[in-house]
Amino acid sequence: MIDFAFAGVLSALGFYLILLQLDIKKICGYHAIFDIGLSVILITLYQGTYSGVVVGFIGGVTLTILLWFTKGLIGYKKYESGEWIYRIGW
Repeated sequence: MIDFAFAGVLSALGFYLILLQLDIKKICGYHAIFDIGLSVILITLYQGTYSGVVVGFIGGVTLTILLWFTKGLIGYKKYESGEWIYRIGW
């Protein structure tokens, strides 16, 4: 079981590193969309066995936690009234 958790965390860290190369503040502004989308992608990538779905689920939960902490630590941007508005906090 620890192997599944390790694989899930590594998958989430891989996606997180890719997201850091983009504008992470804009991604954190719409974190629910990215959480759902990337969690579905992870589960779909590893589907086929029960252990694969567990890896995808753990990866999705890990990614959700990482984005949530990032949003709280560095803030986020949302597109409102034709411009990007920066906010700090959860």
